[in-house]
Amino acid sequence: MNKTPLASVCIRSYNQFQYIGQALESVLKQKTTFLYNIIISDDCSTDGTQSILQHYASLYPNQIKLILGDKNVGGPNNLRR
Repeated sequence: MNKTPLASVCIRSYNQFQYIGQALESVLKQKTTFLYNIIISDDCSTDGTQSILQHYASLYPNQIKLILGDKNVGGPNNLRR
């Protein structure tokens, strides 16, 4: 079986502590017949969002890729990052 994901779910976040876990759970619960990964770009959150993201990435290391910004660059640039 090919181990290359067929699709990527791209999520950008900034200070989404209350909601990011629910968003990730929603994606992870999807039933598919193909491999997919989740790419999350966080725009230097200051509310604990990054700790939640790191927790999920440790639970799903082959499926979740984090891009953690060290400087806030705004929504469009965070998505391009």
